[in-house]
Amino acid sequence: AIVYYLSGLDNTASKFLTFTGFMALCQFSAISLALAVSAICRTTDMSVAVLPLALEICRLFGGFFLSPANLPSYFSWLDALSYCKYVYTAISLNELTGLTISCLPSELKNGACPITSGEQTIATLGLDYLTIPQCAGILIAYIVICRFIAYLGVRFLKW
Repeated sequence: AIVYYLSGLDNTASKFLTFTGFMALCQFSAISLALAVSAICRTTDMSVAVLPLALEICRLFGGFFLSPANLPSYFSWLDALSYCKYVYTAISLNELTGLTISCLPSELKNGACPITSGEQTIATLGLDYLTIPQCAGILIAYIVICRFIAYLGVRFLKW
């Protein structure tokens, strides 16, 4: 909770609770992915090799390094598997919606501020194709699917 306020994010209860909820969903998604990978892999050594690869793919396609608007189309399937992307999108929408941006005199271009609202930033980053409830629903489905895969792995692959 302290990090939220120290980061200078919007100081409203609803935005704080949304942020906290998505942080919890992020944690549950990572744990569920780890359970699924561990249950599918036959040995501990294999799990230790495969899980970092899966987590790295989630991190790389999470939207931090390459926004969805700039992602090559042949990577769209990897992008869809990244739980980080949905958390990042929801948190970005949460913080940027309704935000008014002002520029310092040194940042003006042709006498005007190039970006004046959070909605412009959302559109520029290509984060306007999902809503916050859709992100939450996708993350909950991701958790359920990963846990079901983990169940199947433990039930039928482990002996």
